[in-house]
Amino acid sequence: MTPTPPWHCFRPRNRHPRRVTVTSVAVEPPDVTSTHTCTCGATLRYRQDMVREQSGVYPTWKCKDCLTPVPSTVAERIKHQDPS
Repeated sequence: MTPTPPWHCFRPRNRHPRRVTVTSVAVEPPDVTSTHTCTCGATLRYRQDMVREQSGVYPTWKCKDCLTPVPSTVAERIKHQDPS
């Protein structure tokens, strides 16, 4: 029976992995505008295209033309867009 070598023999010689340099590239966000086409045919692009009704804890956003409710996730995106 051969003696077992000490554990330090099994350690890798290079304890630290090779360091990799990462260069960052500035990427401009695309001009994405959220729109929603209502059932009446109106295109909702800005906050002015919707009417806010305060009912309960959360406001309900509706189309300005036909007062159809706009989904809350869509309304949240649209209300932050700048018309200019």
